[in-house]
Amino acid sequence: MTRLASISNNHLGLQCDLCGHNSLLAVQPLIDRLGRDTNVHDAVAKLRCSKCHAKGKASFEITYVGGSVSVVRVFRHAEAFPQRTA
Repeated sequence: MTRLASISNNHLGLQCDLCGHNSLLAVQPLIDRLGRDTNVHDAVAKLRCSKCHAKGKASFEITYVGGSVSVVRVFRHAEAFPQRTA
């Protein structure tokens, strides 16, 4: 499992599985709130959709906001950890 600490400079691209709402969330505030050792799946399970208020119903991908060379590295890493399904 990927720990938040290992992706602290990245964002999570989130999509609510119920209403389809999309958002981009910086990882550092999650670390500040949940701790460095929390894994990504556990963190996402605690999130609530700001549109329909469903809790723990999001799909995610780890996203790097920056240069394109680094994006390739992050997506390859994300592919090694499949998205959770409901």
